[in-house]
Amino acid sequence: MIGTCWSRARTRRSPPDAAHSRCPCAPPYESRRVRSCVRRHQSPVRRRSSRTSARPAPNGHHGRVPTPPPTPAPEPRLPDPDELRSRLAEACERARVPGAVLGVSVDGERTVVAHGVRNVATGEAMTVDTVNQVASVSKVFTATTLLLLCDEHGIGLDTPAADVLPELAGADPAVTVRRLLDHSSGIQCDLFDDFGPGPDAIGRYAAAVPGIGSVVAPGRFFSYSNAGYVALGRLVERLGGASYDRVLARRLFGPLGTERTTLRLDEAVLHRVAVGHDLGPADAGAGGNGASGATVPRARPWIDQRSISPTGGVISCVPDLLRLCELHLADGAGVLGASTARAMRVRSSTTPDPYTAGPGWGLGLTDCTGSDGEPVWGHDGLGVGLAAYVRIVPGRRWAVAMMGAAGHTRPAWQELWRELLREQGMVMPELPAPDPGIDPGIDPGIDPGIDPGIDTDRYVGRFSRLSQDLEVRVGDHGGLELVTTPTGVLARFGQPTTAPLRPVTTDVFAVRATTGVEAAVVFTDELGGTGRAARPAYLHTGLRATPRATPQDR
Repeated sequence: MIGTCWSRARTRRSPPDAAHSRCPCAPPYESRRVRSCVRRHQSPVRRRSSRTSARPAPNGHHGRVPTPPPTPAPEPRLPDPDELRSRLAEACERARVPGAVLGVSVDGERTVVAHGVRNVATGEAMTVDTVNQVASVSKVFTATTLLLLCDEHGIGLDTPAADVLPELAGADPAVTVRRLLDHSSGIQCDLFDDFGPGPDAIGRYAAAVPGIGSVVAPGRFFSYSNAGYVALGRLVERLGGASYDRVLARRLFGPLGTERTTLRLDEAVLHRVAVGHDLGPADAGAGGNGASGATVPRARPWIDQRSISPTGGVISCVPDLLRLCELHLADGAGVLGASTARAMRVRSSTTPDPYTAGPGWGLGLTDCTGSDGEPVWGHDGLGVGLAAYVRIVPGRRWAVAMMGAAGHTRPAWQELWRELLREQGMVMPELPAPDPGIDPGIDPGIDPGIDPGIDTDRYVGRFSRLSQDLEVRVGDHGGLELVTTPTGVLARFGQPTTAPLRPVTTDVFAVRATTGVEAAVVFTDELGGTGRAARPAYLHTGLRATPRATPQDR
């Protein structure tokens, strides 16, 4: 995710304390990530001339002095538990996260620490074995189980999904099993209707998927799809011959040796359970009206909806998440075929927005590889008042996992896992500092609400997808702003928001997200038009592609 602060492209890096003094939520050196990201992924870039005449170097070579061989990276090591616990506490306090658990695995050995409380209403302490919903990290469990079943049944990943899943009858043949796994199916993302508590809930949801339509043609580009993963969950049921929760318990949880991972609330309550939290008015209770403007963490209930289990319903703890990571570090560990496990870590689709999670997606795993090219894979999960994260570095048999009892955990997570990588001698999986020879194309010191001469008509209009409407308009300040309106079931969990769009470069903007960090907004896929300039057909943000809503907007 993008850091909270945006500063001048050619400003020297500030030390971590200075970065935090500018913005309490910003992890060190995060402020320039989008801009440097843009320069890497967009071309051509404009560079000031920096060429000098070749002249003999002191060592007798012409041109540049040869670069000395790199210093070998240190062997990965486990962090000291007391130091890790202290770091977790400091990061959570800065991000106002009431409680979290953080764990690191190196070659199968683990250090896991906890901080804070798991429920602000009761004051119960967070412990390393506390369970919580892991939201979209559930997709890694779904993909892993599905792929071992596909191997057993001889199902190729390029098979049209409708051929093996009757619920998708009539779907475009280009919607394959692979494209469901790597989010390039084009299927709408957020169908959150409740299909009941019965064992047929996932099947009923999957049968509704063909009727919700697509946002983009299959294979065109990446667009995250929760609905697509529920369809994969139904395929798990068909191939596994039982309900989704029973198949995962038998085929994955058991062989992994998980101790507290489940999909059933009646089993979760046998363990220490964290509730979700968000930030609410400090004086909203006891007759207060929230007029003070102060906010504090407040407890939120879990979502109990069986039909979305394959996309966000797994309940787990950090030690069990590390067991899942270790399976992938060990190329399947005998549970999943080694070649299949490695195939999950090959980029299969590419996103127009490489700034939010990474440049692309594998088969159920996010490609988080950074500037040094060392492969880093993982997945993030964000639920109602909760969050979970996993990262693996296969070449070093190193993994990190975190669960936070707050929807705004991300700033703490970003700070912690990047610090841990740096200490292991690994380059952070983010892009390097801006090249001082690159002209950013805009005045980096502009006020975020002021239009620096961009063609606002190119972007204004309505964009719409299932469960969310987006409107780009010119605000009273003269610059562009984004109005986000949740619709359908999601309207119960949020209100419309308006935020200025801060220009970064052509077709790339930043907007302040509800999690407290700035998110990328990328316009892509130009449309032609007589009598007017081509306009982008899609707004890509939050991993999702959203098409222009009406012909008038095109």
